[in-house]
Amino acid sequence: MAIIGILASVGITAYSGYTASAKAVKAKSNHKVLHKYLSTEFLRCEIGLVDEIMDGVIDCDERDGATVMGAIMVPARRIIQSNPYGMPNPAQHGTPRREVGVIIDAAQEDINLGYITVNSSGNDIVLHTCFQIPCNAAENRIQTWFRTRDRE
Repeated sequence: MAIIGILASVGITAYSGYTASAKAVKAKSNHKVLHKYLSTEFLRCEIGLVDEIMDGVIDCDERDGATVMGAIMVPARRIIQSNPYGMPNPAQHGTPRREVGVIIDAAQEDINLGYITVNSSGNDIVLHTCFQIPCNAAENRIQTWFRTRDRE
């Protein structure tokens, strides 16, 4: 009986470590997917391939950080459908209580674990993803900056 108990405790500990690691990898992967989507959308404007991006919501000549931040939510939530940690962010007032993976919020709060948070700063968009608590530790999150306008 004692042997079974010891084996069970070792198995549970190992399983917890594997699932935590898988969630962190999925959060990082989600960040990279959204990063690639935004890079592609902005590149399409810069090379003149299209006149509008983000499902036709933004005109390439009139894009700025605030406009892009507002328009990004619909395609981003279609691309990143869930938070790997599986918890709706309680700070998202007015947002349906479902597990979405992209929100507009500050990234350094522990309640944002697993979410890709979107913020704007002038003509830049900033993506943050916290993949391990505490989220205020730089080594526990990914940050990516995008210029929304062509280099002038």
